[in-house]
Amino acid sequence: METITDVLTTNEISKHLLDSIPAGIMLIDEMNTVRYANHRLAGIFNISGDHNLEKRVNDFIKCLNFSGGFNKCDKTHNCQVCSLLKPKISKLEKEKVVKKSAKIILISDKKTCEKEILVTSTAIKLQNKCYALVLVEDITEISHLHQQLRNEYDNMGIWGEDPKIISLRDKIKTLAHVKIPVLISGESGTGKELVARAIHNQGFGDNKPFIPVNCAAIPDTLLESELFGHTKGAFTGATSDRKGRFALADGGTLFLDEIGDISPVMQVKLLRVLQEGTFDRIGDEKSQKVDVRIICATNKHLTEEIKSGHFREDLFYRISVFPLHVPPLRDRKNDIPVITKYLINSLSVSLNTCRLHLSDDALTYLMDHKWPGNIRELENVLKYAIVNCDQDVIDSRHLPLHIVEKGAKINSQRRSRKRKLERTVVVDMLEKTDWNKLETAKNLNVSRATLYRYISDMDITIP
Repeated sequence: METITDVLTTNEISKHLLDSIPAGIMLIDEMNTVRYANHRLAGIFNISGDHNLEKRVNDFIKCLNFSGGFNKCDKTHNCQVCSLLKPKISKLEKEKVVKKSAKIILISDKKTCEKEILVTSTAIKLQNKCYALVLVEDITEISHLHQQLRNEYDNMGIWGEDPKIISLRDKIKTLAHVKIPVLISGESGTGKELVARAIHNQGFGDNKPFIPVNCAAIPDTLLESELFGHTKGAFTGATSDRKGRFALADGGTLFLDEIGDISPVMQVKLLRVLQEGTFDRIGDEKSQKVDVRIICATNKHLTEEIKSGHFREDLFYRISVFPLHVPPLRDRKNDIPVITKYLINSLSVSLNTCRLHLSDDALTYLMDHKWPGNIRELENVLKYAIVNCDQDVIDSRHLPLHIVEKGAKINSQRRSRKRKLERTVVVDMLEKTDWNKLETAKNLNVSRATLYRYISDMDITIP
């Protein structure tokens, strides 16, 4: 007697077709038993090859309404996931096709993994029996990207609620439709190119080109050709005409990163473009006109470079009509939790891992670090932690060793300062402020609650 699997996979062609479909396929009988499942379904639900796929659905699908452990479904809930993955065949026969999305939680290798799935169900007849044919598509990444795009549109990709960051986003909106030169200053890794892209996107969106140039990465002998282009035969190796970055950015934005590193000769040529709106390709006698928004960035103090004779003062005033400063991460540490959450979600998708969370202990170490490499360093630390993590929560043991060692040293110093305050400083400060607790707390740079705890621990009698 033929089984359902025999019917579905009469020959090797049918089997390959079912496994090649970019969706999980289940055939479920009236008892909610999985009678057939293809290999794509195993991938979606993180089922290893050792498992038997034809098993009851609730043996390997864990939904958000579970209680009493991951192997028991709470029947008291009107569970959307169960209604999708355990459909009533009689209802499907009436509605023909049911298509809905839902979130599920899976367990694999001690990790919980949240996924979003799109489920399409229909009723079919095989061997005179009714079954539910269920197609399952993993839309986790698509859903995440949509949410990320919505969030990035709202925040312009610049995360944080520090007053300096809020002010920066406000200035970006102001600059969006005003075509004036902008100079972005800030340390390496703070996200200066991100700010430049935000200015461009707010004004032009995807309709106009955004052309970035890292001036520090291109030798001075090649930078002129890179920016302005050249004609065929202009120099040895110039085998054809080539457009420069100015021509490519025409109508859009040219972002000159590390502008403080260009030579005095290139500064003069760049000044001419800014003054006249024209440039000359190498080997071309005819000047070309260009309409480009110029955004420059530097991690140097250009005023100091002017004093030392390394940067032209007239060029500085041309490129810095509207200066913006991106603060270092250490000056806005309260933004670390929200930035970390965004980066973990984004990196989890790009590294193809389950969605992870950061423990309070690990966050404390990140908050204590000084971040000389700013957000770029934080991103690299989180990449290491995600790859190193063997569970669904990133703990301090998953962080790079230098972060943990520095954090331990800071905690030791913090405890030492606390002991010093308890023993010597608190009483002296109370006496100096005539026992004014509010003034004492301000002078000690602690909260009033902390001061009260010191007083209580030291058994100080307030006169």
